[in-house]
Amino acid sequence: YLYEGDCVNVIDGESIYTILNTNTWLMIALILIPYVLGLGHTIYSGGIGYKGFFFSNNELSVALIILFYFSLYRLARHIGLAQIVQLLGILVCVLLLNTKSGMAACLAGGALFVTEYLLRRKARFKALLILGILLALYVAKDFIIEQVQGFMTRQAYLHGLYNGSMLDTILSGRTFFVAESWEALVNSPGFLLRFFFGNGFCSGNLVEMDFIDIFFYLGFFGVVSLTGFLIWIFTGSISNFRHDGTLVRPVGYLMVIGFAFLAGHIFFMATSGCYFVLMCCLNLMYDPNPQQTKRKRAI
Repeated sequence: YLYEGDCVNVIDGESIYTILNTNTWLMIALILIPYVLGLGHTIYSGGIGYKGFFFSNNELSVALIILFYFSLYRLARHIGLAQIVQLLGILVCVLLLNTKSGMAACLAGGALFVTEYLLRRKARFKALLILGILLALYVAKDFIIEQVQGFMTRQAYLHGLYNGSMLDTILSGRTFFVAESWEALVNSPGFLLRFFFGNGFCSGNLVEMDFIDIFFYLGFFGVVSLTGFLIWIFTGSISNFRHDGTLVRPVGYLMVIGFAFLAGHIFFMATSGCYFVLMCCLNLMYDPNPQQTKRKRAI
């Protein structure tokens, strides 16, 4: 609450929605303008992965995934030109970044949207959707092929680097960090105390998988507390999810939680952490049909 004399201004769900909408357009500009001008930096060798002037690619990937699902949510709620342009813009940003998590999030979100749309809409709208998707794929085929080829080149390199291990390829070798951190924990004094309560952020190893890092930093009880808090956010958002008419918000939330488990860079990073907080606040506070909620409470 922000107090101004006798007036009270409340930061509500609409405010969070506006913040995310503004940030989505801003992020699109911050990625695409430098890219068109030939500025900014790539992530991997061979010019694969573009992140503009941002520093951490995993942190940026989280932010883009959250904004992608927000844009997808806007489009699922109302199909308009602004919503389509916004979604396509943030999708191009994700493709340019060229990370496994970003690609997976886009595929899952796109499949969810198409499935829901085909199940809800009338026949002529379904035909228009399929035609629109085919037309967009044809127009952007060269760009898409270029990004997919770069992605496959990167994964082939990782596959060879980790001697054909699919798990290590998917996790980019983080399994080795887990083994090192566990060995350090087992050989440390006060093993049981550290197992249950962690080492207080004194670990010399960073796994880069947030839930695993939480275990080494805050112990078993830290992981349980975090998991309980995330479940509380989800259950507290269910009433708003029911008014959406789409599963985009809950699926997007679960995708980000999965990202935190497999790749991390959410709970310990400023930018991605702030976007995740905005996502949680949107889920908890934004009700697209507040009148329906008021009627139910009245009954």
